[in-house]
Amino acid sequence: MSYFRPTVYIILLLLCPSLSWTDTVIPIKCRVNNTPPGWCTWACIETLCKTRRIQSGYNLVENRGKDPDWEYCCEESGRRFITIVPKNYGCDGVVRWKLTTLGIPFRLNPTGKTHELGMEIIRQAVKEERGVVVNISQKHLSSNVCHAIIIIGWNEQKKTCRFVDTNDTSVNYERSFAWFKEVWTGFVLDIAPPH
Repeated sequence: MSYFRPTVYIILLLLCPSLSWTDTVIPIKCRVNNTPPGWCTWACIETLCKTRRIQSGYNLVENRGKDPDWEYCCEESGRRFITIVPKNYGCDGVVRWKLTTLGIPFRLNPTGKTHELGMEIIRQAVKEERGVVVNISQKHLSSNVCHAIIIIGWNEQKKTCRFVDTNDTSVNYERSFAWFKEVWTGFVLDIAPPH
């Protein structure tokens, strides 16, 4: 009779794997605060590196401040433009370059691509308790600037996501899927995914 409860629990976990999903644990001591003028993407990446003990990503925010601003050329209607991206911005190309330079493996769903691949990266990483960096729009603040957060929980039954915001690392936040789909830019970064 004493084996009944553990056996039932194991059977429930096998039949309902979503019951066994837990939030990604990110210790407070590993959380990196966002600082002016806004290093949120880099703070999120450094937080995940510290959580996973990826040493090449330690002090990323400080080291990123020593990098030059990012310049890249683009063409539109036969005209060439040079775009300068400030070093604190965490846009797709700069993130790819920096993580590749540091030798940190990653999987990236680019900004603007809010399709099923991005959602699958989120679900898989959270299920495997890795957490992922996503960018959200701040249109509600009358700003075209995005903000990065770390998704640590994804609950299909409650239709909610849980996240860490580097603007206040002392708490975990929870919002509805509807909120997430409204503000998500498509950017998803999974650091050091398993092969």
